[in-house]
Amino acid sequence: MSMKTYRAKAAGWIAGRRVAAGEEIRLTAAQAKYEPVELAGAEAASVAKSATETAKPARKAKAAAKPAAGDVEPVPATDPATPTPEADPA
Repeated sequence: MSMKTYRAKAAGWIAGRRVAAGEEIRLTAAQAKYEPVELAGAEAASVAKSATETAKPARKAKAAAKPAAGDVEPVPATDPATPTPEADPA
């Protein structure tokens, strides 16, 4: 596999060695896959350019499914806050 230059996003251990935040290191794509790194320099620019050229347009969101008749809780005919004549003690 070909090695590429990556930049560490944070200080810590990357591929078995201690690095500082922002330090550039050489890794294969397989090594960089699970490390907190990003492509550095001209390689990052070429990848970003090719990604925008091949990007597909976003899909439209699907409408929410309508609930079946048995799934809906019946709504009371009157507002529960207003007293009914049976509940009115006066």
